[in-house]
Amino acid sequence: MKKLFALLCCTAMLGAFTGCSDDKDDDVDAALLVGVWRCTAEYDGEDDTYYPITEPDYMRINADGTGAKGLSSPTEISKYDNFTWHCEGRTFVFSYTGEKHTNEWNIETLTQDELAFSVDCEDEGYSWVEKEFYERVQ
Repeated sequence: MKKLFALLCCTAMLGAFTGCSDDKDDDVDAALLVGVWRCTAEYDGEDDTYYPITEPDYMRINADGTGAKGLSSPTEISKYDNFTWHCEGRTFVFSYTGEKHTNEWNIETLTQDELAFSVDCEDEGYSWVEKEFYERVQ
């Protein structure tokens, strides 16, 4: 009876370790990013304040790894901040045209209709999180 109990305990422990998921299962489907998004709100973690966006502010993300941000209309893609992009897990990595450094935004939420990014910020030893919230337009 003791051996049977020990065997059951070992089996339970083995199942617990093999049942753990890998972080790689948490990757986003980059194809869901493609489209036109309208910024609806921003969160400033430094001030702990949400700001609704009242002026048109669009972002177009193209399947070819290009895009534009800060559009006042979804059709004005060539007039604003163009960028190239790719995903690394749940990180949206992009670089504005003409800049050598990359920006990394954490993808907090990504569905067919919603997109939320967060950015970790730090200044003089103080850290906070800023967020941007989008809804799909196209």
